[in-house]
Amino acid sequence: MEVGFPKTIQDEATRKTAGDACFSKISSAELGYFTDGYSKFFTKNKRKMMPLINRGTWTRVFSVRTLVNNFLSKFPTDKIQIVSLGAGFDCNFFYYQENVLEFNERDLHYFEVDFEDITAQKIDIIKQHSELEELIFKDAEPSYEEGMIQTERYTLLSCDIRQVDDLEDKLVQVGLDKTIPTLVLTECVLCYMNSEDSSQIIAKIAEMFADVAIVNFEMINPNDPFGTTMVENLEARGCQLLGLKDVPDESAQVARMVDNGFQNGYCENMLRIHNSKLDETERSRIERIEMFDEFEEWDLLQSHYCICVGSKFSDSSELGF
Repeated sequence: MEVGFPKTIQDEATRKTAGDACFSKISSAELGYFTDGYSKFFTKNKRKMMPLINRGTWTRVFSVRTLVNNFLSKFPTDKIQIVSLGAGFDCNFFYYQENVLEFNERDLHYFEVDFEDITAQKIDIIKQHSELEELIFKDAEPSYEEGMIQTERYTLLSCDIRQVDDLEDKLVQVGLDKTIPTLVLTECVLCYMNSEDSSQIIAKIAEMFADVAIVNFEMINPNDPFGTTMVENLEARGCQLLGLKDVPDESAQVARMVDNGFQNGYCENMLRIHNSKLDETERSRIERIEMFDEFEEWDLLQSHYCICVGSKFSDSSELGF
């Protein structure tokens, strides 16, 4: 059982965003923006999204996958870990396990953590689909412990990640190794909690590991007209961006990383990442998938999301594109 914070309307609304992410990924994947044959298992409904959303979803997915690939390449022979906090119904593990040889053959462990009810839903869905079970358990007989999945390569467990000491204890109990290179993913997670909680999570991550990077994807620029509308639309659904006022732009995002124990930090909005950081051949390919004329809206939307990376590696290097 989760202890500490009582469930709130904000928490309940945040939980529902796990399904929203599935809709977007399914829509984009079915059109060929990227490979994802797994998100479809986590929702009974499908929605055809606008080209603006499909292309934006590709930018997010491709950017995160690029950074994960760069982490794998940075430590080509080491045992490594990837920890996804607030993982929701994310299917990165399934994608990598089936499609990326460098991942499949590596000595690594992939951890996913989320609220107890989200974790329970994910476990129930995995049990119903042999395609997912085979990627987790391989040739072994599927085995489920109460409220979690644990194998040599994959662990899914529940925890309120705001309880940072409890989070550390639970991860260590299921095999987290603080001495090996670790990548932490937080996608649209920290923005929904207050600044004190998000800073404590970042500080705990920096404290726990000698070689670690965190990749954080979330909204920025809430104070201009587009940002104000974005915030109001989310609040109308019960999702308050509680911490955004304290990290409203790229420089504040970087400062939060450095102030909480990371040696290096950098942040780019998704428009700049799309235009100058991602593979040009791949970008040209996706531009041919759908008719697209929403260029003004595209620029606005992408400039209100960002990826911020904090790095603390023993060689003082950064993790970048």
